[in-house]
Amino acid sequence: MKKLIALLICTILLSFAVSCDGDGATSSPSVSSGSDTSASAASSDDTSAEASADTSVGETTPVMTVADVENVNDIPVIYAQKYAALDSFEAVTEGATVANMIISVTQTISARLIKKGDEGYLHNESHSSFVNIAHTAYFKGGSVRYKEKDDTTYTNASLSEYAGVYGVYPFAECIEGYTVGAGAVKNTELLSFGKTYVYKIELDMEASTSAIKVQMKKSGSLSELPSFTSLVLTLEIKPDFTPVKVNVKAEYNAKMAIFNAACKQDITITYSKVNESVELPTD
Repeated sequence: MKKLIALLICTILLSFAVSCDGDGATSSPSVSSGSDTSASAASSDDTSAEASADTSVGETTPVMTVADVENVNDIPVIYAQKYAALDSFEAVTEGATVANMIISVTQTISARLIKKGDEGYLHNESHSSFVNIAHTAYFKGGSVRYKEKDDTTYTNASLSEYAGVYGVYPFAECIEGYTVGAGAVKNTELLSFGKTYVYKIELDMEASTSAIKVQMKKSGSLSELPSFTSLVLTLEIKPDFTPVKVNVKAEYNAKMAIFNAACKQDITITYSKVNESVELPTD
């Protein structure tokens, strides 16, 4: 019984450090005149102070900033596209999931994600008084090798095979595993601005979760896909869309055999060394 309860609250273990598979790739945003601007109250000085320009073959190309986006609901889409195009970064996740069934159990969550060119590293862990689990994966080009806590050897697979098992892939065009393509973003609100911009993003609980649900079912050994009842992201970015921090608050129902659990998750992902020199851990 205790193990079943603990597994139920691990169902979203990988969501803090992963992105959706190819089917969930975002589409290019359409900017329409007359819609709410993403930074209508922000000063141009704040944006220009943080914005930079990329130099390629002696030419300077202006960098898109949040001030260039007319429709605030396009912010998550553009962010996801720029996230997938980043050359390097490190991200650390901390948080917890609380499951309420017969008893209430808190499962702590931690993760480290690193991207370096076409290589990547993911390690996440989840702990409680009932169970301790972990997942490690090394990515290179179109391949991946991964293992769980008790595995003695790595499993080699293609990215599509990995996504087929776990539903998710760390560096695609999503926000922490949630699709933000057509129909997925219900509402985006600018909460604050200055050196960074903070947005509250409300997602459609069906359109944005198809990949994450597969991962949750796999990692939690669920008898069926979980169902979300609440999902809100808080995205903090620099004016040029460089990620700073993402908070995920999710509520969902998970079922294993005859047991049902109402789960609440609150995790925060903090980014550093974006497009800077990083090193992958050695195995």
